[in-house]
Amino acid sequence: MTAQNNKTALLIVGHSSKLPEPYLALKKLAENLQNTLPAMKVYSACILGETNMASELEKITSHRIERILVLPYFLTNGVHFSRDLPEIILKFSKRNPHAQIKLLSTLQGESGIVDILTDKVLAQSDWQD
Repeated sequence: MTAQNNKTALLIVGHSSKLPEPYLALKKLAENLQNTLPAMKVYSACILGETNMASELEKITSHRIERILVLPYFLTNGVHFSRDLPEIILKFSKRNPHAQIKLLSTLQGESGIVDILTDKVLAQSDWQD
């Protein structure tokens, strides 16, 4: 499957929160990804809540998009990645057998994370020796 196909969508999924700010940040990230992946339609959702993964999957397929890449915006392969997301995808797939869904990996093990964290620590710490 290639990313350059107007029948492919990217759904970035983050943790749920009672506060609006985390979802707004996730939505902004999706907008930035849309700019770097113009051939795809990029959506965002939280696992639960008002804009949740299950409802966004339904919204995506209502736009006649046939393939969906689910990008978990998580640092590690925890319970959400190993259990919750696959359960949501399985339930959705049973109701929508025509849709192809691929769950992408989390950020766990990505080498760039160390650089991002190092920069953050050095930029915000008064203890630079």
